[in-house]
Amino acid sequence: MENVPTFRGNAQRTGIFNPSSFPDNKMKWKFQTGGNIISSPAAVDGVIYFGSGDSKFYALNVDKGKLKWDYQARGRIFSSPAVKDDLVYFGCQKGKVYALDKKTGKEKWKFSTQDSVESSPLIFQGTVYIGSYDGNLYGLDGKTGEKKWNYQAEDWILSSPALYEGVLYFGSADNHLYALDISRREKKWRFEAGEWIESTPAVSEGVVYAGSYGGEVFAIEAKSGEKKWSFKTDDWILSSPAVYQENIYIGSSDHHLYALDTRTGEKKWSYYTEGAIFSSPSTARGKVLFGEENGCLYALDARTGEQQWKTRVEGAIDTAPVLYQDKVFLGSYDGHMYCFE
Repeated sequence: MENVPTFRGNAQRTGIFNPSSFPDNKMKWKFQTGGNIISSPAAVDGVIYFGSGDSKFYALNVDKGKLKWDYQARGRIFSSPAVKDDLVYFGCQKGKVYALDKKTGKEKWKFSTQDSVESSPLIFQGTVYIGSYDGNLYGLDGKTGEKKWNYQAEDWILSSPALYEGVLYFGSADNHLYALDISRREKKWRFEAGEWIESTPAVSEGVVYAGSYGGEVFAIEAKSGEKKWSFKTDDWILSSPAVYQENIYIGSSDHHLYALDTRTGEKKWSYYTEGAIFSSPSTARGKVLFGEENGCLYALDARTGEQQWKTRVEGAIDTAPVLYQDKVFLGSYDGHMYCFE
């Protein structure tokens, strides 16, 4: 069992989890908030952390879903949190980035950007990296919230940064995927995707994978920014890819989850769902788990795409399922955080 301190499970954003066992579709508990939940939870030391459209940030006990504390932010929270040491970090739609004490919920600092923050933070060497609708990727001091530096893209940044070998990778509504060298604080390369990129990239073995609003999945060489391959789906992609063994998994608004060969981009299989897939798939123990807009949660065999189980909640699922201990946690547009085991 491993803690899940950040969006997609790790700094490379690969969507790989290591639960003690793969959960079944039995609901253990659900917790009601006052707004829709798009924020995917972090799970650390028996506590899950997440935000809601009711502008509150929550900490719950994982076993019973009991509230430990909540915090009233200035705006709705769609950013997924990151936990590092004693602090938990997230953004809100009123342009704030927050750091709270993870045990008490007490505010340690907040930083103001010029527009909504729906990107999810990445913590590296004491710095918080996060994007904003004001078009900036910010580097903030993790202890004080003081701005260390920023990089200005040409349009808003909803994509969350991924980290690989000292380089940050993220997408923008300016139709580009960026690579920023952290030590030099400068652009390494910029890839033209043709449409905006809301999808958070995943980086594995020197290759960056991301989806675009044009429905394309791209594989890009991390060092050079050269395209390795691309694959076209039939509708736009907001889902972020998971990379597991020799496959990448990504959802599309065309109602399919795709499994693609990491080397060639060849489709190995696809799975049709009732609703569009905005949820980002998660992988563990030979299975892939994801939600869709009709409120169904699916578990598939990662190799074959065969359905292992399926269950339904009361609203659309845009969050990425988080596997922790022997459970899966996910939020829904119905305002509930769910726990299945």
